[in-house]
Amino acid sequence: MEQKKVFIAHANEDKPLVRSLFTVLKGANFDVWMDEHSISPGEHWKSSIAKAISSSDFFLACISANLIDKTGVVQQEFRYALNEAEKYPLTNNKIVPVSLDGTAIPDSPIGNLNLRDFHGVDLTVNGTLENLIHQIRSSNSKTKQSTPAFDPNKLKTRLGQGKIQEVLNSLDTITIYSDNEANGTVKIIMAQYRTLCQDINRGQISYETQRMEHAKLIRSILMVIESMSTESIKANGRAL
Repeated sequence: MEQKKVFIAHANEDKPLVRSLFTVLKGANFDVWMDEHSISPGEHWKSSIAKAISSSDFFLACISANLIDKTGVVQQEFRYALNEAEKYPLTNNKIVPVSLDGTAIPDSPIGNLNLRDFHGVDLTVNGTLENLIHQIRSSNSKTKQSTPAFDPNKLKTRLGQGKIQEVLNSLDTITIYSDNEANGTVKIIMAQYRTLCQDINRGQISYETQRMEHAKLIRSILMVIESMSTESIKANGRAL
């Protein structure tokens, strides 16, 4: 029987507790991914994390007092996992918020999903870890699809159809780990688009201003797509 793949996302401050969790899950014969055990020297760690999350059967989002209001890689891991979850039927989304110290699951909305949408477990309650192991062991592995490929022509077509939010969501998912600079630019454009939509809904800007700001956003998105196309061509050339 194929080993179930389990990804553990956690704050660095929680490593002592997470190491114990890692040992127990490995002892249960699961294929467990934890940064200090799973990333080799010289490996591109962001790509490694993205691939591991995408291929995992279970994503354990470890929650603690150390995590609240924390920013960094662990929050990126949560965001990537929730983005991945939107690609599959809800019955196959095996994201499990795991409270290490009894801390409540935070309100973490990403796209159409929220970490609170998933039933969590509290490891401070007796028997919880045993039940989690049973849940993982008895589950069906989800059928994986490939991570969405970068298709500039398709994105431009959708942009021409007025599907700005859809294009931005696609770019966000594609760049979240592979290209930090592009992802930062996409995040800025997404924030600008949200602000524009809010202003329009409130009737705070004129139709002419709407058109101008809309055109600016589209130009910015096209610049990101063109930049990514250039980098993709360079990367393919290096691979050859």
